Amino acid sequence: MRLKTKTMGGWLALAVVLDAVAGGHARIAAADTIIVWTERGTTTSVEGEFTSGPTGGLLRLSGATGAMEIPLDPARVVRIIRKATPAATPSAAKATPSASPAPGAIGEQPPLGTRPLPTPPVGVPTTPRPLATPPPNMSVMPYPTATPMSGVTPAIGTPLPAPTAAPAIVPPTTTPPPLAPRPPVPSPARSLTPASIAERLAKQDWTVFSDLLDRALSEDVLPFLIGIPLFIVVFWAIPNKLLYALARRGDVGASIWVLRVKWLGIFALLGYLAGKIRVPRRTKSRCPICNKAIDDPDEYADFNFYVCPHCGENITPVYDLNSYMQHLIGQLDREVHQRRAKRPELVTEKDATTKLVRAIITQAIRSRASDIHIDTSAEGAIVRQRVDGVLLDMLALPKSVVPSVVSAIKVMAKLDIAERRIPQDGKFSTWVDRNDIDVRVNTSPAMHGEKVSMRLLDKRAITVGPAGLGLEGQNLALFDQAIHRPHGMLIVTGPAGSGKSTTLYVALNVINTGEKNIITLEDPIEYEMKGLTQMQVNPAVNFTFATGLRTIVRQDPNVIMVGEIRDKETAEMAIESAITGHLLMTTMHTIDTTTVFTRLTDMGIDSRRYASALALIVAQRLVRVNCGECRRPYAPDPRQLEQLHLLQSAKDIVFLKGYGCARCLETGYYGRTGLFEILAPDREIIAMLEQNLPASRIREAVRRKGMRNIREEGVLKVMRGQTTIEEVIRATT
Repeated sequence: MRLKTKTMGGWLALAVVLDAVAGGHARIAAADTIIVWTERGTTTSVEGEFTSGPTGGLLRLSGATGAMEIPLDPARVVRIIRKATPAATPSAAKATPSASPAPGAIGEQPPLGTRPLPTPPVGVPTTPRPLATPPPNMSVMPYPTATPMSGVTPAIGTPLPAPTAAPAIVPPTTTPPPLAPRPPVPSPARSLTPASIAERLAKQDWTVFSDLLDRALSEDVLPFLIGIPLFIVVFWAIPNKLLYALARRGDVGASIWVLRVKWLGIFALLGYLAGKIRVPRRTKSRCPICNKAIDDPDEYADFNFYVCPHCGENITPVYDLNSYMQHLIGQLDREVHQRRAKRPELVTEKDATTKLVRAIITQAIRSRASDIHIDTSAEGAIVRQRVDGVLLDMLALPKSVVPSVVSAIKVMAKLDIAERRIPQDGKFSTWVDRNDIDVRVNTSPAMHGEKVSMRLLDKRAITVGPAGLGLEGQNLALFDQAIHRPHGMLIVTGPAGSGKSTTLYVALNVINTGEKNIITLEDPIEYEMKGLTQMQVNPAVNFTFATGLRTIVRQDPNVIMVGEIRDKETAEMAIESAITGHLLMTTMHTIDTTTVFTRLTDMGIDSRRYASALALIVAQRLVRVNCGECRRPYAPDPRQLEQLHLLQSAKDIVFLKGYGCARCLETGYYGRTGLFEILAPDREIIAMLEQNLPASRIREAVRRKGMRNIREEGVLKVMRGQTTIEEVIRATT
């Protein structure tokens, strides 16, 4: 007999067959294999005889002298596998004496286990094996019991009563009721706590991984395990790769959106695709005044798309500068690909490259940028602009366009375009929005090409007076008095990028009335000013600050401006010029006013020598100013208030902060102003310098006289709503 089952669903049929075999009531014969369907969807296979009728079916388990019948629901019988081997008969058991079974054996049929059932010892009473019962959590329909046939000696069990006529088993006349639905039996759960997992791994029980997978699948974790990586790939990875690939191939729209894909993800790709959808225009855009076409961007002068290129009247712009730059980049990329395809080079390439460089500079000037950086990479180049001291992304250039743009900048700055191994410096001037802009260029070799840095020098920045720099009150009066002195030494100090040179140029612009001979010695010359004699040092021919000062004093100057004091020789010449009746202006790199004395002492200059020559020392920093259109009150961090000693008086102050708008490029700040610390030596300070006292003692003396330091100047501007606490802490820390 062959029995098959995988779950508890086939318990009923198995219980009948096992009971019949164990109790010795019947001898099982080989017949058909009947597969019975269960509630759990699994199958149970038994061997026996099966007959089907209109109202049901019977499973006959035949033996040597009799048989037992079990009614089955035909709806549960899936199929009958017919065997070719004929059913065994009782006569088969008498084949040979040597092959006769032992007493109590179950005929010739294969045993249930791997070996024949053992014969109980003689004289030992045996009892029938109890009927197999299902688990307590299952409801089982009653099944018919087997009636022993007369004259049959049991193979296993106790002796049976005297043989009697076995009543015939009559099949039921009605269809047996269907089995009641049974609840699913949960499989025994294995503990999957961290401790149990570690213990099983220590025992090298690798089935823990399959258990974890089963738990993940059973608890609906699989959708999350697949969904989260899929979301990252679809939302970020694929758009990023696509836009970068298109940008490298010269797609102008992709070069714009590739800067935003790391924040917007797939929305950047959708924006790029939306930009590709072009609705054809039926009629060209025309000027409402002169009725001429205004669709050609190359017809506009100075990149001013708000003025008609024909009649000069104000119009609603058809283009903006960004779209014009995209147009130029696309044109350059097409020409590069045509040249690579061995087609005749177009003569418009040089003109388009120059226009693109001018458009980049124009866009930076209109954004109030002070510097432009072109950073090359393997994918191309990123053009960034420094606005109010902070770098902002401006444009992405395809790799095919970068060499043309860098070469065009070199040509404009009169640099060697064939030299890419060493740094080069140059300058040129351009006309932007009817203003002359000086551009100072530096190129340096990098890993993926040349890095280009352009300093934009707008002369309008030095036409403002000292008050426009941020000087006010007593500081403004002291500064104005010092720059009008006939002799003395004015030193402006601060870190790099703090606006020292701009302060000196503003002072020179104030006193440049044509009545004085003003000579400057710079490295390099930043602003070109009329009415001045400007010299640039050249160490290659031994024209340094020191040698330049020796030459300048022979030119009968009234005012001398030295770019920076870097060594002892330059410092001695500057002090000598101030003592001999010239007004000398210069810069140094120190953190405040009194550390100038320490710096000069470190250079080997005796304080008694310059004590009487000092006219004014100015230390300064730059902070960003709140945008006037988007600034609103806000509550600063109490820890920041504590740093500025404003925690106690914060309730009486209205703190303002810009939240970003189109005017300020979404930064919240528009423009910068200066924070100044001014020291004007008097007789007491001069006496302390002649006594060679330390800088700390001198600082205590000037603080007692009412000098405000840079941080206190910043606090005043915070209280007036001009800037924020964060800016003051950043600039004065």
